[in-house]
Amino acid sequence: MDLLIAITVFFLVLRLAVAFFNSITPTHLQFGWLSSEERISILIPARNEAANIANLLNDLSKQDYRQFEILVLDDGSTDQTAEMVKSFCTTELRCRLIKGQELPAGWMGKNWACHQLAGQATGDYFLFLDADVSINGPLLSSALSRMKSKNLALLSLFPGQDMKTAGEWLVVPLMHYLLLSMLPLCFIEWLKYPSLAAANGQFMLFQAKHYRTANWHSQARGKVTEDIEIMKLVKRARLKGATLLENNFIRCRMYMGFGEAVNGFSKNLLAGFGGSIFNLLSYLYLTVFSYAFLFYAGYWQLALFMLLAIIFLRSLISAMADQNPLWNVLLHVFQVVVLLYIAARSIAGKFFGNITWKGRKVRS
Repeated sequence: MDLLIAITVFFLVLRLAVAFFNSITPTHLQFGWLSSEERISILIPARNEAANIANLLNDLSKQDYRQFEILVLDDGSTDQTAEMVKSFCTTELRCRLIKGQELPAGWMGKNWACHQLAGQATGDYFLFLDADVSINGPLLSSALSRMKSKNLALLSLFPGQDMKTAGEWLVVPLMHYLLLSMLPLCFIEWLKYPSLAAANGQFMLFQAKHYRTANWHSQARGKVTEDIEIMKLVKRARLKGATLLENNFIRCRMYMGFGEAVNGFSKNLLAGFGGSIFNLLSYLYLTVFSYAFLFYAGYWQLALFMLLAIIFLRSLISAMADQNPLWNVLLHVFQVVVLLYIAARSIAGKFFGNITWKGRKVRS
C-alpha cells in the first residue's frame, strides 16, 4: 500500500513539474513579420462544414502574408459546403474547390482528404487547416518565420478552444490538461525521440519538399490520431518538428455541445495513449482511483496536499491554454467523471468499433 501511495504522489509531483516547465519555456508561437516570395498551399478538408467554412475563408483573405493558394476538398458533404466555397472562389481567384474521391479501404476519412489535397498543391509549404478554425493576426507570416528560423519540417499548433455550453466545458479542457501535464512541449523540438511527439491536426505546416518525399498522410492512412503519428514519422526521418500553443492567432470551437464532444474525445483518447489500454488504465489509476482511495482510507493530510496540488495544476494549465482557471477548478471533479466515461467508450470502441464520426465508423 505504501508503495502505491508513493507512486501516486511521485506521479502528481512529476505532472506538476512538467506543467511548471511548460509555463517557463517558450511554448507559444511568437509574432513574426516576413516578406517572402515562397508560396503556402493552404489545404482544407471539409465535410459538412457549411456553418464554418465561410468564416475561415474570409479570415484567410485578410492575412498580411499574400503568397498563398487555398484548396478546399469537399469530402462528400451533404450540406451547402461546396456551394459556399464556389461562391468564395468567384471573388478570390487563389481559391479552388476539389471534389473528393470515394474513401478507399484502410484509410481514415480525413487522412484520405489531406492526401488528395497534397497531391494537387503547388506551394513551397503545405498548411493543413481544419475548416472550423478562426484566424486572427499575422498567423501565416508568424508561422512561416518560425519554420524558417528553426529549419522545421513540421510546425503544429494547438488552437485556443472556444466553449459555449456547460457540456463543452466538461470535456474540451481535458485536452490541454492531459497534454501540458504529461509532455514538455519544447522536448518535441529539442529531442529526437519519436516517443516524445504531439501534434494537432487543426494546424499542421510542412515544408513541401519533405512532405512530397514522405507522403505522410499516406503513411498514417489508418491512424485515428494521424497528427501524432506524423510527428513521430517526421522525427524518425531525423527531421525537426515543433508543437506550440497558439498566441491568439488561431481559435476553434471543436465541438457543438456535450454529446459531440464526448464522441470526439472517445474517438481519440485511447489512440493518444498509444492505443494501449494498459497505459490508459494506469493513468486513470494514478490520477483518479488512487485519490479516491486516499479519501476513503482516511489519509486526510495527504489527500489535502494532493487536492491543493491539483488546484494549482489546473490553474497553471488553464492560464497557459487561455482558459478560465476558476471554471476548470470548480468543474474538475465533474470533468474527471466524464473522462472515465470517455475512457470506457474509447476502450469499447477498440473492441466493437461502435464509435462514429461524421457518419463514418471509427475504431479507436
